[in-house]
Amino acid sequence: MTDSLKIPPDAVEFLTDDLLAQRLEELTALAADHHHSFAVETIGLSRGGRALHAITLGTGPRPVGITAGAHADEPTGPMAALALVRFLLTAPGAVSLLEQHTFRICPQVNPDGAAANAAWFHLPLAPLLYFRHVVRELPGDDVEFGYPDPGHIHDEPNVRPANRAVAAFLARANHYSFHASLHSMATAEGAWFLIGREFISTTEPLRKTLAAHAVRLGFPLHDTERQGDKGFTRIAPGFCTTPRSDAMRDHFLAQDDPHTAGLFKLNSMEFVQRLGGNPLVMVSEMPLFLIDAATLPAPGGTAYQQLRKELPPAMEALRSGDEAPARDLISRYHVRTVDLRAHVELQVRMVIEALQFLADA
Repeated sequence: MTDSLKIPPDAVEFLTDDLLAQRLEELTALAADHHHSFAVETIGLSRGGRALHAITLGTGPRPVGITAGAHADEPTGPMAALALVRFLLTAPGAVSLLEQHTFRICPQVNPDGAAANAAWFHLPLAPLLYFRHVVRELPGDDVEFGYPDPGHIHDEPNVRPANRAVAAFLARANHYSFHASLHSMATAEGAWFLIGREFISTTEPLRKTLAAHAVRLGFPLHDTERQGDKGFTRIAPGFCTTPRSDAMRDHFLAQDDPHTAGLFKLNSMEFVQRLGGNPLVMVSEMPLFLIDAATLPAPGGTAYQQLRKELPPAMEALRSGDEAPARDLISRYHVRTVDLRAHVELQVRMVIEALQFLADA
């Protein structure tokens, strides 16, 4: 089915407020031309007063949830969400997906975060510009970990307006067969897919398919062992379990930081799971910048882990006007920009292949 999936150059664009609204109008017209059941609505406003949009597509009995853009510095999830919608509307083989599923898609759940990062939203992406201007929310402001309990969507305290609006929209379905949260990473050694731990033993065929797509599209497989920290447990090269809010709390409690631990609410995967059924949940984690796995400056971890340790002081120096440390890291770790069309395509393929896997199971 995905043989017809081609990501056009104009699909790679930073979907801030006005442009996202324009693209949703175009998709509405496209859906009308193809006589598909399709609706776009404004489900609320962000804390900064920006519109939160939602798409309902298809008429099938199996609900599918898609959220994108949760983290402020991850702009390709919204690109992939709209590319997925275009594929579903136009690909001949996708008609069966729309007959089998009803898609509930929130293509940009953090428009305030996207606006805060606009200074580096330029193509081609430049690592130095990214490291100088990137903005990332701290715990407690993390949209991915900000969802209320489904039984208290409208009255749970300290919930961001975006989370409350998205939760209410997703809760219109009382169970899901699949949910994906579309993310990216700043730097990694390759593509990384996260899968709900309940599906570790059954998803080997899906993992093989996605690994083959990643390699074909020029992505090595990111491989890191975090020993269950924050819920991340390695499954295989390129695959890990999805994070969990309880594990996030445990992580900070172990650091004697109960305040930060108390800031974590449900993530979107947990929220959907609590709506009922036994949904397969997945997260795409595609790097904006690839690093060379062979570049280890010293023993003590993978290139990814080493770079994470060295980045904060280099970024601080960069923002104070000293580019040398950041340039040194970019050179030593061979930091290079990925093909964002491949980046978007791999996320769309994750969703389509997961639905095919569930249909075949």
